[in-house]
Amino acid sequence: MGQSLGINHIPHKTCHFARKYRVTRDEYHMVIKFLRELRAVWSRQHISWRTVVTRQVFNRFFNQMTMQYSNIYIRGLGASPSSWAQSTAHRASAAR
Repeated sequence: MGQSLGINHIPHKTCHFARKYRVTRDEYHMVIKFLRELRAVWSRQHISWRTVVTRQVFNRFFNQMTMQYSNIYIRGLGASPSSWAQSTAHRASAAR
């Protein structure tokens, strides 16, 4: 019972996971090692750093989620692609 089973031993549930996602034992262990190291790095950081990183992750996530709908929203407000291009060209020439 107290024996070390080694790195190649994977519990039954893990074998199911490996079969389902078609990963080898080595790939599975690399992912587990990466996640443990990521957790260790996270826990060593100060609370202010973790707060900044968390805010950036959520900000980037929500910006990427809504960015794809910005053209639909602008069109819904009444802009057409040709009028938008003309107003952009006009602003660019006025800035010179």
